[in-house]
Amino acid sequence: MGRRRKAIDRGRLDRGSSGVRWRVAAIAATVAAAIGVLIWQTSLYPAPFTNDDAFISYRYARNAAEGHGLVFNAGDRVEGYTNFLWVALLALVASLGGSIPAAARALGIGFGCASVVLVAWWPFRLSRDPPDRRWSGNAAVWGGLAAVFLGLSHPFAYNSLVGLETPMVAFLLTAALATSTGPTLRVGWRSAALFLLAMLARPEAAAYFVTMVGIMAIGALREHGSWRHVFRICRPPLATAVGYGVYLGWRYSYYGHLLPNTFTDKRAPLASDLAGGWSYLSGYVSGGHGALVLAALLVLLAAEERSLIRWAAPLLAVNGLTATVTGGDHMWLWRFFVPLMPLSAVVVARAVMVTPRAVGRLLPRLARGSPETVDGWWRQATVGLAAVVAGAVLLVPGLAKAGTINATYAHYDRKWIFIGRALRSRVPPDSTIALSPAGAIPYYTRLRTIDILGLTDAHIARVPVDPRVRRKGHQKHDGGYVLARAPDLLILGNGILVASREGSPGRLVWYPELGVGPDLTVDRGVALPWPETARELTYEDDIFASPQFRRSYRPAVIPLGDGLDLLVWRRTAGRPDRS
Repeated sequence: MGRRRKAIDRGRLDRGSSGVRWRVAAIAATVAAAIGVLIWQTSLYPAPFTNDDAFISYRYARNAAEGHGLVFNAGDRVEGYTNFLWVALLALVASLGGSIPAAARALGIGFGCASVVLVAWWPFRLSRDPPDRRWSGNAAVWGGLAAVFLGLSHPFAYNSLVGLETPMVAFLLTAALATSTGPTLRVGWRSAALFLLAMLARPEAAAYFVTMVGIMAIGALREHGSWRHVFRICRPPLATAVGYGVYLGWRYSYYGHLLPNTFTDKRAPLASDLAGGWSYLSGYVSGGHGALVLAALLVLLAAEERSLIRWAAPLLAVNGLTATVTGGDHMWLWRFFVPLMPLSAVVVARAVMVTPRAVGRLLPRLARGSPETVDGWWRQATVGLAAVVAGAVLLVPGLAKAGTINATYAHYDRKWIFIGRALRSRVPPDSTIALSPAGAIPYYTRLRTIDILGLTDAHIARVPVDPRVRRKGHQKHDGGYVLARAPDLLILGNGILVASREGSPGRLVWYPELGVGPDLTVDRGVALPWPETARELTYEDDIFASPQFRRSYRPAVIPLGDGLDLLVWRRTAGRPDRS
C-alpha cells in the first residue's frame, strides 16, 4: 500500500513538473513574441533616425568623455539636458570608443525589451496564487498579456529608438515599482535605489517616488497606528532623498542653478502651460492609449480589484497631472506618458482578465446562465474580445502615424544630420554658428554654437515668452542678444538648401519640401525661386528685423555636394561678401 501511494505521489510530481515546464515555455515564448513585435515596430524607422534634441545630450556626453566637462560649449556651464544618468551612460560609451548615436539606439531598444520582460514577471509578485502554483493560473496569464500589450504599444516602441532617455526611465521606474509592490506595499532598499537611479535619469521620476512613499506611509499608519513604525519603514526612501539631495547640491555648485536650463527655457505663464498641457493630455486620451487606461481602471473598479487600484491609479493620475502642469511636449506619440506605459500594460492586462467579473456585476442579466456557461464559452469570449480590442488600440493608432513621422523626420531631423555631416569639413573649426535646430548640426560640426531657442543658453532661457509661438520649447528668443555675440555664421530657416537656377547665373532656387532618406540620399522636391518665396520663422524675425543684422551679415552659400548648397548669413562687419 505504501509503495503504491509513493508511486502515485511520484506520478503527480512528474506530471506537475512537466506542467510547470510547459507553462514556463509558454510564457517565455509569449515574451519572445512580444519582444519580436516591439523590434519589428522599431524597424519601421530605419537609422539614422534620431530626434534632434537627443543630439544635445550626445554633445554633452562627448564633451564629458573628452575631458571638457558636462558642457555644450567648452568653458560654458549651462545645463541644457534633463537626463543626467543617460548622458553619463553615453559618456562612458564615448570614452570606450563607441558611437554615441548607434549606442543610444541600441540601448533604447534594449531597455524597451527589458521592460517587456519585467512586466511579464511583475504579476507573479502581485498575484495571490500560492508559491507552489506560481506558474499556473492567474500570474502566468496576467504576465503574458501584459508583455504582449507592452510589445504591441506603438508609442512605447517608437520612443525606444529616438535616442532619448525615455526607455531607460521606463525600465528603472518599472523595476522600482515591481520590487516595491506585492502582497504588501514596501519601498525597500532595492526599490529605493532604483527610484534614485530613475530620478537621476529624469527629474519627473521624483513625483512617482513621493507618491509611492506617501501611499506606503498612509497604509502603514492605518494598519499599525504608529508613527514610529512609519519612520522605521521609511529609512530606505529617506536615504534616497539624501542621495538625490547630494546630486542637487553638486548640480547647483556646477551650474549655479537648482533647475535645469531646459526646464526654465520651456516654462511659460501658468495659464499657457495648463492650456498646452490639457491639449497634450486630451491628445493622449483621444489617441486611444489614455482612453484604454481609463477604461481599464473603471473595469478594475467594477470588479473590486482594490489592491491594484489603490497604488496604480494614483501613479497614473500623477503622470497625467505632471504632463499637464509642465505644458506637454511637441514630440510625437506622448513621450511624457511612456515611463508608466509598462504599468499601464499591467493594469490593462488585469482589466482584460477580470472583464467577465465586471460585466457580471454591472450587467447580471447578460452573465446569467449555468456555471458551465458562465465559466466556459462566455468568459473566454469576453476575455478574448477585450484582449483583441486592447491590442488594437495599443497598436493601430500609433502605427497609422508611422508614415507621417518618417516623412517629417526626412524633412527635418535627418536633413540636419545630412547638413551637419557635410558641413564639418567646409567651415573653419574655430567658427561660431547660431541656429535654432541645436542638435545634429552642432554635434557633427563640433563648432561653438549659439542656440537661438535657448535650450543650451542661460540668457535666452530666461527671456519672456513670445505669445505668437505655440510650439513648446520654441517660445523664447532674443535676436539682439544673438547678434551681440557676433556669430560667424547664421544658419536660419531650419537650414535652407539651395542650388543655382538653371540658365540664370547668380540666381538661386530653394527646396522647401526637401527630404533625406535613411541612406542620406536627397529627394529635392519642388524648387522655388529664392528669395522671392522666402519664409521667415516667427522666432527668427527679430534677427532679420535688426539693423545690426542688415549691417553686419550678408547671405552666402556653402557647397555641400551633389549640386546642393547651404544658405547661410556670414558676418562681414560691413565688408562686401567675398564668399
